[in-house]
Amino acid sequence: MTFADVTRLVTERLSRETVLGGVACLCAVMLVLPNGAETGSGPARSPAGLIPDAPGVAPGALTQAPLFHVSRRPPAPVAEEPIAVPDPQNVVIQLSGIVGDTNDGYIAFFRASNRSELLMAEVGDRIDRWTVEEIERTRVLLRDDAGETTAIDLENG
Repeated sequence: MTFADVTRLVTERLSRETVLGGVACLCAVMLVLPNGAETGSGPARSPAGLIPDAPGVAPGALTQAPLFHVSRRPPAPVAEEPIAVPDPQNVVIQLSGIVGDTNDGYIAFFRASNRSELLMAEVGDRIDRWTVEEIERTRVLLRDDAGETTAIDLENG
């Protein structure tokens, strides 16, 4: 078998498969189209079920309101509710853990009621309205902006 024979067989097979694929696609389209759509008698519309409805969109809204049309306007803006900011005086601090040693010092880990992340602090650091005064093996001393000192034990949180 020569190169020309191979080329002719590949071309022949490719052409046959291409034609068969095209006929199959045409048959599928004809089966899906509603009556009258193939002749152009009636308004151009999408066959039911061919355009899926998007999540959060009313059924049929995509076919009833054209996306690019002169009369289409954006929806009216929705008034946003203000986000409530907690009063710093009402923030609760919970001691989650202490790591370190007496030679290198300690680091304390806290959870604050107004934040979702774990907070890490050393002596002198500020957490909201408190300053870390002292960190021991099982307790932390905090001083608030008014100068009042509070001790938080690790066992009691």
